[in-house]
Amino acid sequence: MGANRTYYGLALYRGDDAYGVFRRIQAGDTTDVASEGFDGYLFSFLNREDLTAEERRRIKLSGVPFRGRECWPQLERMRAGRLPRAIGMHDASRALVLLDALERVLALRCATGAPAPVDLDGELPVYRVDADTIELGSERPGPLAPPQHPTVDQVAVRRLSGRPRKAGHALEFDVFPAQARVRHEDGWEFAPMVYMTVDATTGFVFPPQLEAAEERNTNCARNLLATLAALESLPDEVRVRQEWVHEAVAPTLAALEIRSVLAERLPALDEAQASINTFFER
Repeated sequence: MGANRTYYGLALYRGDDAYGVFRRIQAGDTTDVASEGFDGYLFSFLNREDLTAEERRRIKLSGVPFRGRECWPQLERMRAGRLPRAIGMHDASRALVLLDALERVLALRCATGAPAPVDLDGELPVYRVDADTIELGSERPGPLAPPQHPTVDQVAVRRLSGRPRKAGHALEFDVFPAQARVRHEDGWEFAPMVYMTVDATTGFVFPPQLEAAEERNTNCARNLLATLAALESLPDEVRVRQEWVHEAVAPTLAALEIRSVLAERLPALDEAQASINTFFER
């Protein structure tokens, strides 16, 4: 698992939306899908020191011994928009069924060899497991659904259109996960997304906004509009570095006749982001 195969593990994606997350990862999607999460399970095999005290306690109670490196199990439940957490008793039965089915599929692959590799946009091998048999078939996945961004807030645009323009003025805008854990009212924890805007010339940091990850596509343009509304004059351009952020804010900026620029670097924002990450680490 991991970009550089840094550890052993199994990720099980549940449902079409979760499978879409997997396909985006395989396609090299640059959005931070780790903070977005997916519905399913993550079974990792780590070193003893990588486990929490509660995880080590559970293993001790199980009576199953583990020895050596990269063999200590960490069984986590995943959920879209939330950070992983240890599975509870209500997940244990499903996890055992999934692991049993996976073990049978892997045994079959070891005996018969893996199916021929295929492109993600073509036919994919599909193992169907029931109580007694395993059948190998194929399916062609449907197209990935594009992210849904709200329409341009025309009321907010009309309010701002009469503002004066400041020649040569540019803002840097980005969205990134905070190095923090917040407990949601549903009991799950999540890493909030930080919406940050910085003056490219002066380095002035506008008050950042923190919101849940699953709302980022919906709230991206809204947060930028809130910052623009606080200005006495509008900038010539707004610079972003992530394609999905650019797609989210470009229609709104076009309506305001502000250039939207996809930049490789945001030096003023990088400095501000480093400061806020240091704050969360304390």
